[in-house]
Amino acid sequence: LSLSLVPDLDRLVVLEHQPDERFSVVEQQIDHVATVTGASAIIETSLYEAASAERVPMAILMDTYRVLGHAVDFQRDIQPGDTFSLGYEMLDDGELGPRHPGNLVYASLTLGERTLSIHRYTTRDGYTGFFNTAGRSIETSLMRTPVEGGRLSSLFGKRNHPVLGYTRMHKGLDFAAPRGAPVLAAGDGIVEKRERFGGFGKYIRIRHNETYKTAYAHLSRYAEGLQPGDRVTQGQIIAYVGATGVATGPNLHYEVLADDKPQNPVKLDLPPRLVLTGDELARFQRSTAEQLAAFPVNTTRKPEPSLPNPNPLQAKDG
Repeated sequence: LSLSLVPDLDRLVVLEHQPDERFSVVEQQIDHVATVTGASAIIETSLYEAASAERVPMAILMDTYRVLGHAVDFQRDIQPGDTFSLGYEMLDDGELGPRHPGNLVYASLTLGERTLSIHRYTTRDGYTGFFNTAGRSIETSLMRTPVEGGRLSSLFGKRNHPVLGYTRMHKGLDFAAPRGAPVLAAGDGIVEKRERFGGFGKYIRIRHNETYKTAYAHLSRYAEGLQPGDRVTQGQIIAYVGATGVATGPNLHYEVLADDKPQNPVKLDLPPRLVLTGDELARFQRSTAEQLAAFPVNTTRKPEPSLPNPNPLQAKDG
């Protein structure tokens, strides 16, 4: 007679049987009640373990890796004793479903003497991204780590090939990761190649602009429906980690090419996607001040092992 369905986080679909044996379909947006909450802790082994111990939802943690992956090497930059603070939404849909995580709104990492703080912000013309305290977008045109849960296992440069047994140039980075881990598009672009490619096994190459391309190899499978010529956006899942081609185990081989010449992804100095100035910068600064007033996080010193939760901010989503 009727069916109510929540197919994703923001939509309610209602089907009702009509007297003429047809079904009417009504779709409406879900009005969430958003509570901003957070977590802060000292990192003993890894950000993943520290955040998990504070019960940070996995979706928020993955967003943190994705966003901060533009500026932080999670394998080499983080040391025991560093600290993190996160602010994020928890959404209440009332009778439509349980509470679930919404957007990451704030993140701060203190790495030794360096503190990196970022804030989610939407510009007047509708661009939403993360910006540092100076109003510079943390997102660059290409991500440093385009795989979720990857561990950097091999650097750019000459090396003794683990399978072939002789020295040759390694033209990218290798990230050891579980088989099936999502591989992300490092930047906006067009899929130029999606096929088996010699020792690379299953392979994807994306053209981002007239200068830069990125390549992804040893994949287990491609994202469903992805074809050459498709347009992709930064952070979109394009494939999954595997060990196809010449590989000792599951890993992602990642290359950045400038004018078709391999570049060291670690040393690339890419400009921010957006820099706020003038009235937009002033608006951003007001927004972040309000955000921090509702979520008081001390980023100037390392927190004590146990911190009270920040004061919640009740607000309608949007």
